[in-house]
Amino acid sequence: MAAVDGQKNAELVRSILQGMRTDQSFNAFFSVVKIKATEQDVNEPSLRRNRRAPRRLEIGTANPEFATSVENKYRQIYLEQLIFVWQQLKTDLISQGSKLTCKWRV
Repeated sequence: MAAVDGQKNAELVRSILQGMRTDQSFNAFFSVVKIKATEQDVNEPSLRRNRRAPRRLEIGTANPEFATSVENKYRQIYLEQLIFVWQQLKTDLISQGSKLTCKWRV
């Protein structure tokens, strides 16, 4: 595969990931996961007990924020991971791809 094709594929994946960053796509994903969990006889997800961070790790005076429901907790994780992958594609593949195409053009 040529460098230009790889860069186009990376851009395509980034646009797909951008479209997945909606509540509607998360709700569809979460409902599929719950269905698969019941088929596999897996227990319902639950929240851990809320614990404060040790004083040496606290920053500022604001009260800690905890997820109010299981769905909110997993939504936060889902969005964080999509953003992480999106940023990695941006920094690694697309920026390196532009450097490769510049070398080939010269």
